[in-house]
Amino acid sequence: MTQAVVGDVADAAQLDRSLVHGLAWTGSARWATQVFAWVGTLIVARTLNPADFGLVTMAQVYLGLIMVVSEFGIGSAVITLRELSDDQLCQLNTTSLFLGAAGFLATAVAADPLARFFRAPLLPPVLIATAAGFVVASFGVVPAALLQRQLRFRSLALIDLVRGTLIPAATVLFALAGLRYWSLVLGGLTSSVVGTLLTLRLRRLGFRWPCHSSLRPALQFSWHVLVGRLSWYVYSNADFAVAGRTLGQVALGAYTLAWTLATSAAEKVTNVVSGVAPAFLSALQTDAAALRRYCLDITEGLALVTLPLTVGMALVADQFVALALGAKWEGAVGPLRLLAVYTAVRSITPVLPHVLTATRNTRFLMWTSLLAAGVLPTAFYIGSR
Repeated sequence: MTQAVVGDVADAAQLDRSLVHGLAWTGSARWATQVFAWVGTLIVARTLNPADFGLVTMAQVYLGLIMVVSEFGIGSAVITLRELSDDQLCQLNTTSLFLGAAGFLATAVAADPLARFFRAPLLPPVLIATAAGFVVASFGVVPAALLQRQLRFRSLALIDLVRGTLIPAATVLFALAGLRYWSLVLGGLTSSVVGTLLTLRLRRLGFRWPCHSSLRPALQFSWHVLVGRLSWYVYSNADFAVAGRTLGQVALGAYTLAWTLATSAAEKVTNVVSGVAPAFLSALQTDAAALRRYCLDITEGLALVTLPLTVGMALVADQFVALALGAKWEGAVGPLRLLAVYTAVRSITPVLPHVLTATRNTRFLMWTSLLAAGVLPTAFYIGSR
């Protein structure tokens, strides 16, 4: 088990080895699952139709927002605020459970209004069924953050491997059984249950009734993280909401598949970094020189890997769609090409927010994200007219 304990942040050689091991374990697991994800996506795309993908995407536009609220930035607080006591961690664990339950109840109340907004009468049961995963996942938020803070990336990688292979396998089986859009819902729920159980097996944590005065520093930090993430969610998903509202379910389905194909490979790379970097950067939060070095080195590595992937997809988008997906997905060619170019730029920027979070500059991140949340949705709406 890779479990490095960072005692002296000046020990650069030891930290470098730990970082390499963490990236290796996490990267190996996620790239192995990417193969299954690609195969599963292609099989499911040939079995389902664009309307099925569009319906589930409508649900995900809302559910992703509620998921961010339910997590409340608690995981980031646990990783960064290393001075939290065991009692405070147990209080945060209880808070996470309450927030997960609140997310489920909010979804149950909002299901019918959202169905009317999207003009999709089949949407409410999809929303409610998927939201049940919030309660399940809330049990694992603090334990997973502790595993990350303890640099137990081998354990986390194995959990990712199980979840990453289970989602496409279960989704394909459900799709072949004729469950249509329910195959996408049930595949995700199955993965959530299994992933949470595995996390709790590795790192259990008790519960304590939350005390606001005790948790005030952690909750203030979490609040800044939450507002920043909510703003990020608004502007990064506004294109899906606008497409679903103004262009319709079929166009949204084609756009969603194009987004998945354009971003999935690069996101696997950037997610590896995002899964490993916060714990290391939080250990270096008082060493500006080391933070600068890791920020530059990791960004250069990301560019080396992701730029060929994304530019290559942009160049062969029309041939790839014709050969891999068939004529019914021809409408995805244009979005796929443009989104691949966008992903090329996006994939080399993920380290900076982690550096700012590690140095507790979450307030600055919050305000920049709020600015983007005001500008980009307006631009998407104007562009769709």
